[in-house]
Amino acid sequence: MFTFPRSARLRPIAAFILTFPVFTVQVDAQEASAGSVVTLDTIHVEGRSQEGGAASGYKAETVQATGPWGTRAIQDTPYSISVVPSALIENTLATSVEDVFRANPFTQLNWPATRNGQTYVFVRGLSVSNKTVDGLRMNSYEVDAIENKERVEILNGLSGFLYGQADPGGSVNYVLKRPTSKAFADLTVANPGGSSGYFHADFGGPIDSGKRFAYRINAVAQAGETEVDMQHRKRQLLSAAFDWRLSERAILQLDYEHSYAKTDGVPPTWAFPAGIDHPSAPDTKKLWSQPWTFTRAEHNKTGARLNWDINDSLSFRAAASYSNLHDHFLTYNIASVAGNGHYTPFVSAYYPIKYKALSTYAFFDGKFSTGSVKHLLTFGYYGNQIDGYSQPNISQVCMDPLGTFGYANCTPPASSPFSVDGPLYVPMPNTFWDRTGGPWYKSSNQTNNNYVLGDEIKLTDQWSILAGVNYANIKAKNYDATGKLSGAYDKSRASPTVSVVYKPVQQVTTYLTYMEGLEQGQIVGTGYTNTGSVLSPLVSKQYEAGVKATVGASLLTLAVYRIEKPNQYSNNVLPVPTFVQDGQQVSQGVELGVTGKITDRLTAVGGVTFMNNEVKRSNDPLVVGKRPQAAADKMAKLYLEYDVPGSNGLVLNGAVNYTGDFAANARNTEILPSVVTLDLGARYTMSVRGQQFTSRLYVTNVTGKNYWMSPSFTGAPRTITYSLSASF
Repeated sequence: MFTFPRSARLRPIAAFILTFPVFTVQVDAQEASAGSVVTLDTIHVEGRSQEGGAASGYKAETVQATGPWGTRAIQDTPYSISVVPSALIENTLATSVEDVFRANPFTQLNWPATRNGQTYVFVRGLSVSNKTVDGLRMNSYEVDAIENKERVEILNGLSGFLYGQADPGGSVNYVLKRPTSKAFADLTVANPGGSSGYFHADFGGPIDSGKRFAYRINAVAQAGETEVDMQHRKRQLLSAAFDWRLSERAILQLDYEHSYAKTDGVPPTWAFPAGIDHPSAPDTKKLWSQPWTFTRAEHNKTGARLNWDINDSLSFRAAASYSNLHDHFLTYNIASVAGNGHYTPFVSAYYPIKYKALSTYAFFDGKFSTGSVKHLLTFGYYGNQIDGYSQPNISQVCMDPLGTFGYANCTPPASSPFSVDGPLYVPMPNTFWDRTGGPWYKSSNQTNNNYVLGDEIKLTDQWSILAGVNYANIKAKNYDATGKLSGAYDKSRASPTVSVVYKPVQQVTTYLTYMEGLEQGQIVGTGYTNTGSVLSPLVSKQYEAGVKATVGASLLTLAVYRIEKPNQYSNNVLPVPTFVQDGQQVSQGVELGVTGKITDRLTAVGGVTFMNNEVKRSNDPLVVGKRPQAAADKMAKLYLEYDVPGSNGLVLNGAVNYTGDFAANARNTEILPSVVTLDLGARYTMSVRGQQFTSRLYVTNVTGKNYWMSPSFTGAPRTITYSLSASF
């Protein structure tokens, strides 16, 4: 119902702008809150969030991506954390997590969401896929809708004490939108690119006159062709959040989410054999796979939270979340590109997979003093369990030009019609779907249990210490199609952390932090001598020093860090390799960030990262001293927003995004070039009879730059988005 012909794109734009004004909501200052805030004194259920709004330059005051430490002032948190609030998401017309990561100054995209629903990034030169929602660990395969999130919080670096085993590069926490103390309704219609249509409704308010019960609903529908030719996207979201104020000191929160996403025409992976360099990036507006490839995911999730201030000195917080993901995809790979540019497509039909994830935590927070020293002691449990279910068969075939199973392997003949000169579309093989996946079986179980003790020690008004230990137990099991246990691992280890915080003045915070982290060992897939094995956990270490300063209406940040991470990889031995743990990768660098109002009319959100990433030890001498594959060592991104004087509501915005060059392979024999992309946009807000209406236009990659996002994927093409919103 939302699709209209590409040739007619300008007509609906003009019609909407002239006849369907869009909206944004004005919020009273006293309603400012980042959702429901838990304190040791009282619990407040507040109105719509003003924190992180455009009026404040998108500067967040608090952060929740700190696990056992709970909600903290971002300036006094001794970690490098960036916050992307919902107002910035709306004003840049982001409709996916990929859009958020593309603009964030500390994240480097290396996997497009249209490939199989997930988005993976590099942070501090290390791959990051782990995520939490309101502090609860989720399955990394989950497809995250952005419309029901109040903010996205990105933690740079280790999070072992905070969340147990995790990727050492960082973690991402999504904060759900919560109910409001005043009734409201926002409606948005948009074109998110191509000839696709989009609708989003966000509304809520109190249920009873005493405002003890409140609700928040988000509903999204999207369908149509994207900016990539013959690529179609369909997406649905329905989420509901309910708050019940049990008393002045206790609140119960419930939430539910159902989402569905399907992309037809997924982007391919590109593979180049040793000695064959990447050509110039192909036209990113073209579909280089087949229109019949797809990725489809259906996701259902429920959650509950209890926050209770027992008395002035003791509080309790607990939460649980259960999710069920059903995923299915048919992917397309451009394998073994020859020197003349010819290749043979390699198609993989992954039969449906299911993941069931349960995540919980329970913490007590207690205030007490030992002489003049004040303590905030936190202790409790954090854990999650993920069960995977599979079907036994995966069809993987090489294709000939007629779409049948012609080639015995993926070595392209010189006469192959498939070439980097242009895509070739062929019918889906007739017998491809004749192969059944077989009966469902439980294929894996992963459990992460953490017992946490932490203490925030306030020595003076200027000096404080955060110290804690997480005793983590990691369990992993693999099963074959007959239900037989094919590999298991069970091991425990303590992960400590300590931070020293010094505030020379109220507006400046300095810190030194040490943290260890556990990373679960690889569950070895097919094609190795140790297939089915579960390797031991990897122990990483991080040292970080930083400064955070509030200057005027802006937050300035500086972090200097060093991460020491053990390696695991294939040893590439022929005919059958082994997946091993050996060697070390060191990531160190400097991060500079700015968020807030530079002047009354100019807002800046951005940052610069300089890294020196290096493989220190390896069983391959040609890798030692080289840069890790695919990780850029420099990034710089700056988003600017200018309120045009005398325009009565016109705001110009845009961004410059720079990602440095990176190695195409582990031995660094090929370096892919750096890239700069430009985004430009504008929005206009007007008031009609006391109501606000907003029109937005935002164009990413304005120049239509074709570039390599990673060694395997190209970047996104120029994308023109616009929206019309209204609030009531």
